[in-house]
Amino acid sequence: MVKSKSNQQSDMPNLTRSSHQLVPRKANPGLFLIAIVAVAWWLLTRPYLGIGHDGVLYSVQALKHLFPQRFEQDLFFLYGSQDDYTLFSHLHAWLIARFGLDQAFLMLSVTGAAIWLYALVKLLHRWLLPVPLLAAVILVLSWDPYYNGLYVFSYGELFATPRLFAEALVLLSLSFWLGKKPVLAWGTLVTAFALHPLVALAGLGVLAWSLLSTRFNRPVLLWGILLAFGLLAMQLADWVGLSPIFDPAWRRLLELRSPFLFPSQWGRLDWIRLSLDASMLYLAARYLQAEAGKLASWILPVLALGVVWSLSAELTGTQLAVAAQLHRVQWLAHLLAIAMVAPLCISLWQRDSSFHRYLAVVVAGGLLFPINLGGVLLPVLYGVGVWHFKNAKDNNSPPNSRLLLSVLALSAAALWLYVFKDLLWFTQYNSRPIWLIALVQPPLAIGIFLAVSSLQLKAKSRGLWVYAICLWAVAIPNWDRRSPASLYTHPARVEAMAPVQALIPEGSVVYWESAEYQVDKHKTALFLGYQWAWLWLNRAHYVSYGQGSGIVFYRRTAMEFGRRLMHLRQWDFRDSAIDRKERNKLPAKQPLTMARLKGACSDPVLDFLITDTKLPSASLDFSDPLTDRKFSVYDCGKIKATKLEIVTQ
Repeated sequence: MVKSKSNQQSDMPNLTRSSHQLVPRKANPGLFLIAIVAVAWWLLTRPYLGIGHDGVLYSVQALKHLFPQRFEQDLFFLYGSQDDYTLFSHLHAWLIARFGLDQAFLMLSVTGAAIWLYALVKLLHRWLLPVPLLAAVILVLSWDPYYNGLYVFSYGELFATPRLFAEALVLLSLSFWLGKKPVLAWGTLVTAFALHPLVALAGLGVLAWSLLSTRFNRPVLLWGILLAFGLLAMQLADWVGLSPIFDPAWRRLLELRSPFLFPSQWGRLDWIRLSLDASMLYLAARYLQAEAGKLASWILPVLALGVVWSLSAELTGTQLAVAAQLHRVQWLAHLLAIAMVAPLCISLWQRDSSFHRYLAVVVAGGLLFPINLGGVLLPVLYGVGVWHFKNAKDNNSPPNSRLLLSVLALSAAALWLYVFKDLLWFTQYNSRPIWLIALVQPPLAIGIFLAVSSLQLKAKSRGLWVYAICLWAVAIPNWDRRSPASLYTHPARVEAMAPVQALIPEGSVVYWESAEYQVDKHKTALFLGYQWAWLWLNRAHYVSYGQGSGIVFYRRTAMEFGRRLMHLRQWDFRDSAIDRKERNKLPAKQPLTMARLKGACSDPVLDFLITDTKLPSASLDFSDPLTDRKFSVYDCGKIKATKLEIVTQ
């Protein structure tokens, strides 16, 4: 546990703490400029690609509110869905009914981004002056936003989901809480819970810990007792039938489809990122004063509790305990850890001590490394510094300090070169431009460190205005990266889909086969059939990887999900791939034959099949007018009536 500032003792002899407070002035003419730069960095780092990723899931949930008969037989909704835990879909559906699918998603994405940026600046403005506030905002927006395991989730997403809005509300709740406005804080947090309970749990944990830490002498002991009783309650819930223990088949499906639910399945880089967050927050809680230090000391034990809970839940196999996903409180810890770098560097550098200045360099260097390898060096270099300065005769003029800094610089260069090849893949995967990370982030970290340590810049300087204008000049033409092919409700597409919708009744279940297609000479992409069945055809889909996102909540969904995947696998359809770690290594597409077609249609729940292969038995052929890709529709009722015998493959 991190001690409170009133009774905390220094871990270094003869090193005094600075009384410098990072409190903003009452009149701050630089906030408008900071907002302009923040929006520009959002546009640079989060290009708009249209409806994609989990935005597809939340879009179809909204469509189901408008057209329930079309999707009631969809596997995603058949036994329950995440829509049972959020009010977001109702707002989304209202916007779709008035502005259309694509425009509603764009409006939500822009609105969510604006609220999120406002909440971030409002929170950091409580303890940061203009220059360090600007540095902190840029760091939060430009650095790796992914948290948790296996690069599944990130804070400040570039598309509209309830997570984006819930994060903003949690940040606002913390601002109100620090401003002694508990009614507003709890009201905002309750609203966040109504949108996304898993994201809002981070805010609940921070507020609860702040109350416990001021009312109990040993809050860590109490937190441990609460953890034990929580897990015991989950076990009791299993005994009375409220929360089952995962049976082997259900658990195996989860471990393949959603390994991020289980911390033991995380990779090395996931734990390094967690180490970076914990190390930054520990140093912030120890060396920052006032609200910044308090907030760091509140989130750190919440992060530890979330990870311990998830590890314990994985061992017990209790469904509710695993589904709670308390380890996802890391989104707030990760964001705050990065935001604390600028004020931490200032606080450390301004202390008249070589140890603290060495530590300031180490903190700044902790973010030099891509994919958070600073999580390895930060605690190591901190320990080396503590040992070195404790053994030095003169703490303010220690021997070999230049050698330590040289080692830090050489280590940064070596690690950067070592992981650069992985960084190139990462930027392509999440659509962040390579130049942003490779050319901007390392100089940015060094520049921010030099700027905030010297405090020579002013927020109203002409240089910063020129910087902001240049950012906008680059950001505006590069933000909207949608192609015409990304518009599901394009008028030409609506017209082309009309005969297909007339052929396929609204209550039908369709399997639209996914396939690879060539984007350019060097890049291929995967055409995800379920997305087009949902958002273009507006019909229920048979099975896909994306439709299994809620199998941790519903066992019947998980079992039916596994059954349908095995059925497709029997007939060599590529959508049968379930292993998340192997989903980018799909097997080669097999030629479509009547035997495979009839085998797929042998499942009684499947009514129609759509693929890009044409056979004489096709009921209808159509093409996408924006990409010129051709598809054929097969009526499974007619296919089953043919006399071709199925040969088991």
